[in-house]
Amino acid sequence: WHRVAISIEKKTVTMIVDCKKKITKPLARNDHAIINTDGITVFGTRILDEDVFEASKAVLQKSY
Repeated sequence: WHRVAISIEKKTVTMIVDCKKKITKPLARNDHAIINTDGITVFGTRILDEDVFEASKAVLQKSY
């Protein structure tokens, strides 16, 4: 298991893995960026204990 974080500040995005900064890249967005609420938006929080969270990815298929 690894701890992965994505930090977005102004016009940069940084990926942090196991508490170590891995990469920072420019983020192409305007000065008044907003979060699009059309769809699903997920925000997380830091885990303060050692509990493990497991997630699975569901595959959705459109039937005609």
